[in-house]
Amino acid sequence: MNLTNANDRGAEPIEIGMTSRSIHVPDRNGHLEDVVSGWDYLEGYPSNEPYFGAHVGRYANPIGDATLDTDGQSFQLDAN
Repeated sequence: MNLTNANDRGAEPIEIGMTSRSIHVPDRNGHLEDVVSGWDYLEGYPSNEPYFGAHVGRYANPIGDATLDTDGQSFQLDAN
């Protein structure tokens, strides 16, 4: 499935986890370029080493020890 907007910017998500095979955005000269590292064929994705095209979300341990310190305050978060 390809997703494209009126300006031909688009993405091609695949059905393996939260993975994109391509995302096309304009470069500094306005030419559309694919900015996702990945395979040209879907068979490369099941092992998905080294996780080409994977989108990492809140469950990928972005906040160590479930503690966030900001503006002099410390917040304890739910650990996953």
